[in-house]
Amino acid sequence: MRMSMKLCSGSALFVLALTSYLWAETDPLVKDVGLGPILLPPLQLQPEKADWEKLEIFNETLTSSEFKRRLSGLYDPFDGMAPHLKVDEQGFSVMESAGSEAKEVLRIGFAKNEESKKPVPRWYRTPFEFKEKSQELKPLDGLRIVIDPADIGGEWGRMEDRSSKFRGYGKIQEGDLNLVNGLLLRDKLKALGAEVRITREQPRLVSPYKKEDFINQARDMIKKSQGLPPSYFTRTRGLAKGAERRVEILTEILLTKTYETRYRAHKMGDFKPEITLVLQHNATSASAGGKFARINRNVFFVPGSFSKGELKDGRQRYQLVKKLVQASTPFEVQVASSIARAFQAATGFPPVKYGNSAVTRIVTDENEYVVARNLAVTREFMGPVVVVEAYFMNERGTLRRLLEGHYEGKRLVSGKMQKSIYAEYTDAVVKGLVEAYANPK
Repeated sequence: MRMSMKLCSGSALFVLALTSYLWAETDPLVKDVGLGPILLPPLQLQPEKADWEKLEIFNETLTSSEFKRRLSGLYDPFDGMAPHLKVDEQGFSVMESAGSEAKEVLRIGFAKNEESKKPVPRWYRTPFEFKEKSQELKPLDGLRIVIDPADIGGEWGRMEDRSSKFRGYGKIQEGDLNLVNGLLLRDKLKALGAEVRITREQPRLVSPYKKEDFINQARDMIKKSQGLPPSYFTRTRGLAKGAERRVEILTEILLTKTYETRYRAHKMGDFKPEITLVLQHNATSASAGGKFARINRNVFFVPGSFSKGELKDGRQRYQLVKKLVQASTPFEVQVASSIARAFQAATGFPPVKYGNSAVTRIVTDENEYVVARNLAVTREFMGPVVVVEAYFMNERGTLRRLLEGHYEGKRLVSGKMQKSIYAEYTDAVVKGLVEAYANPK
């Protein structure tokens, strides 16, 4: 069986190459100086003074107890911020670096009590606020939603480490699956009145960058052992310390993950989404060797659980503080829980039980499917973000359904009549969003 997926033809690749060239000339995020695009704000490596100053609007929007609870219980469970924080009864200061002589980059004062708290500045409506005006015929009318079909797929699948082969089944690439779901979901949400933006419509890079643009940065990061993403350690396991392949792997990660994610998020910034949905598929570790999972599970992520190593990087410290003061977790958990219930009803799959781990934190006792995880994508997009990570791609029945492609109605797959797994996935997301944002009939 083959996936029902459209890939770039030779002429399309020529158009892509031409578009990338023109993009480097016209896009305000990059500047061509004859040596490839150089990074310009907001894609720079470290936050600048102006970035920190933007967070001052959250002054006196939280109490001391709320700050400590969010910090240690959700965002920084491993105390990675400790060398860069000064906390007293009146507020907290973020320091540019560790040490007694460090420069203060941000000061946020605490509210004295609940009654004196200032409203948290928001450009988005909470699910409760949206429900007050929800209409029955178009229950999501006017809700601004960003869909990010995670990964890339196509010719990029192998480089981004999202391509697997299974004997008797063939190749499957998560980026291609996510794109099918993204396009289907966009149409379904628009039909319910939502204003929808999707980060990509093709299996190709959104950013105009190339591997060569990140070689020097990769070497510097490895030399300093600073800012290295978790996937770098996974993919370089077993390589000699000075192996050139380490540099190559990191440039691939920077190109297809780090800066691709940042670029997508920034391009959506002016839209000011009220919820961003990152669409992914799950798999067990056995999939790397083309082996199968025996059962299926679902999980849904919200931002949190920054690692101690990550917080050595100034940009990640900025992202943590930004998320902490924005206080979007209750709304993310509400939306994620609604989507989780819809998937549970549609699939019957149990949750992936992460609990409190090296990469996750429990955020609600009411829904085991929803946890906070240290995913870069949840930090880059504005406002509330929910990651949908449903199905194990390497479970045999699921793999057959994924390879069958999208189709209308029902079809005999794995011995029973079933609707397309892509329809099942997107219908569950829609049902969850309607539950979260719309008034019940």
